Amino acid sequence: MTRTTTRTTTRTTTRTTTRTTSGTLTTPDGTRIVHRDHHPAGRPTATFLLLHGLAGHQGEWDTLAGRLGSDGHRVVTYDARGTAPVPAHRRPRSARLMSMTP
Repeated sequence: MTRTTTRTTTRTTTRTTTRTTSGTLTTPDGTRIVHRDHHPAGRPTATFLLLHGLAGHQGEWDTLAGRLGSDGHRVVTYDARGTAPVPAHRRPRSARLMSMTP
């Protein structure tokens, strides 16, 4: 598996500073998995892996990830196989083509 980091942002709240790193993981079959790692300054008190629902995306967790991060927790989110943002010209034309298998 190959990891490519694409962007890092820092957010400061009244409680703590959280660093968010966005990137992609490329699986051996070439599938790209988009992920975010919300990491507080210092040692996290706990780590949470948040998974979205079938038709969802990792952005659904942004508010909760911010709250958990401000409490000193690390939060990791990712877009499950077949749900990551896709350029308009590459979107499937039917639900049948949206299968989560390669």
